This record gives sequence, C-alpha cells and structure tokens, in this order.
Amino acid sequence: AREAADALDEAAGSVALVFQRVDFIRRAAELYLSSGHLELGVAAARRALEHCGRTLSDSRTMAIFSFLWTDARIGMARFRIPKASEKKHDLHGDLEADVLWSLGVGLALVDSVQAAGLANLALLHAAQLKDPQRMARALCAAAALASATGRFSRAEIMRVAFDRALDLAMDPTIRLYRQIADLAHSFLCQN
Repeated sequence: AREAADALDEAAGSVALVFQRVDFIRRAAELYLSSGHLELGVAAARRALEHCGRTLSDSRTMAIFSFLWTDARIGMARFRIPKASEKKHDLHGDLEADVLWSLGVGLALVDSVQAAGLANLALLHAAQLKDPQRMARALCAAAALASATGRFSRAEIMRVAFDRALDLAMDPTIRLYRQIADLAHSFLCQN
C-alpha cells in the first residue's frame, strides 16, 4: 500500500488538473492512513482537505467538539437517499464529498473520533449534493463509525435510512453499503 500511495502522491505533483491532483492526494492519504503510515497520511490528508477549505482538528478537544457538532446536526437531519435524476452536477462538491469520505475511512483505524467527524461531514455534504451513490457510501461510513464510537442507536437510525432508500431507489450498490454497515455494527457490538 505504501508504494501505491507514494506513486499516487508523486503523480499528483505532475498533474495539471486541480481536481485530478486532489483526487490523487486523497487516494494517497487513504492508503497511507489505512496502512499505518500516519505522518505521510496526515500530511496528505491536510493537503486534500485544504483544497476543500477544511482542516483536520489540531487538538483532541477540537476533534471531539467537531464530532459532537456534526453528530448533533445529523441527529436533527432527515435523510433520504435521492434518485439519481435528482443529483446536482457539481465537480467541486463531488470531490469534497470524496475527500471527506476517504479521510474518514482512512482515519477509522487510527483516530475514531476524528474519522467519525469527517464521515459525518461527508454524509451532510453528500445529502446536499443529492447524489445517491455518495450518500449511500457516506451513510455506510457514518453508521460504521457511529458504532465504533459507541453511538449504537445513531448507527441503527442510519441503517434504517438504508431500508427506506432501498425501497425507493432499488439500487444494488445501496444494498451493498447497507450490508457493510451491518457487518461493521455486528463486529463492533460483539467485540
């Protein structure tokens, strides 16, 4: 994974298109973080987030505050996974959703609070985009990380949102993300 992340990071330096450069950086960050190369992963994560006008929390207190704030916003939201025809076409928004999701997933094994905050932001952002694929993916990550942080009732509410989405969208990808969220929840509840 380190070699692939290095290659992506190096390729990002030679790409002229900003969106492609940031996409390479976010993919490198995810690989670095998920393979245990924390310093490289955090550095790449900061670069990817900077493009989106966001930052990683510098302190544990700020990470907890960010998580609680996004968790409260999610608690007040009514999520539904839209139909593909409702999707807003916004390249910058799509990239931001991808960055938030990747870094939430990448940090999951390293810093569950920071990861949950980013996954929550990815979910809130994807909901604004009305993109069913990104919404399902973000909902999966947020549900799994809600379980990881002991928010089992919140995870259950998110998993129920999948059921409503399955009834409306009939998209097999949504079913896959629902199954992943179920596996994560079962694993975390039983261990």
